[in-house]
Amino acid sequence: MILQSNPAWFSLLVGEPVEEKATASADSEANDGTSPYRFVAPGMQCMTSYITDRAPDTLDKLIVSGVSKSILDLEELNKDRHHLVEELLLPKGSLFSKGWVQDLDKGTKRKVHLSQQRKDEAPTSSSHAIKKAYFGMPRSGSLTFFIPLSKGQERAEAELLSKGFVSARGYIETVTLCEADQPEYKDTEDTCRLSRDANIVLGDEVASPEPLPADVSLYCATIHVPDHSNLAFKHDVVQKTTKQKKKTGKASPQEDSVSEKPEIGLSIEISVRSIRGTFREPCSIAHVLWNEVDQDD
Repeated sequence: MILQSNPAWFSLLVGEPVEEKATASADSEANDGTSPYRFVAPGMQCMTSYITDRAPDTLDKLIVSGVSKSILDLEELNKDRHHLVEELLLPKGSLFSKGWVQDLDKGTKRKVHLSQQRKDEAPTSSSHAIKKAYFGMPRSGSLTFFIPLSKGQERAEAELLSKGFVSARGYIETVTLCEADQPEYKDTEDTCRLSRDANIVLGDEVASPEPLPADVSLYCATIHVPDHSNLAFKHDVVQKTTKQKKKTGKASPQEDSVSEKPEIGLSIEISVRSIRGTFREPCSIAHVLWNEVDQDD
């Protein structure tokens, strides 16, 4: 089933729809099987690190640990887009050994430099997206996300407490991870791709990402939640990553990563395994999308 009205983040993945696509019926798009709109299912949710006039930076809310310690006060800097971009342009080489690093994509950097030379409208104005993402190399360690359930929390919690585990497949069907898009896509031998060069673990189970069809997106990989992936309480995920980070010396969990109310959801761990993940071509993640299973509650 295809959404008749696409969410604000949709254009980040497939671009702005042309007029005939925007007005086409959902049934006709679903039937021809060729439209990129077939990718978006009702109820699909997205968190993005981009800042646009329609989609604010929300991805950091999912992060449990693995981000290199930054002096950036993003909440404050988001109010001043120009200052934010200037801070993100600073060198970050040494930070990669301490975790994943928040940085601008190449296209945004190029636009900033060109605008400075030509004295054009800066790509930091509200009419432009600030395309920032989290970039990682093998030495950056694991970046851990936690997707909280928005449906069936009480049922999942009861099952987890009574059985000691609860299968994630009954609550989350798919997870999609998207990289920072590049304006001139060239998949070279140095290009780091999440679908090919990263270890991805969903709910303590190794997952196999699959690239989306090229007509949908060149930068995203979707994952069907493995049969043996389990949900967990967020505080358990935080405790686990804390022990791991103490051993490796990598970035510690987010200070606000544990809420007062217990949350249950799915953990995602991403680490770069390939030599392709270099300073010149690190892997990146800019969007996390997921589709929850409807519950009968």
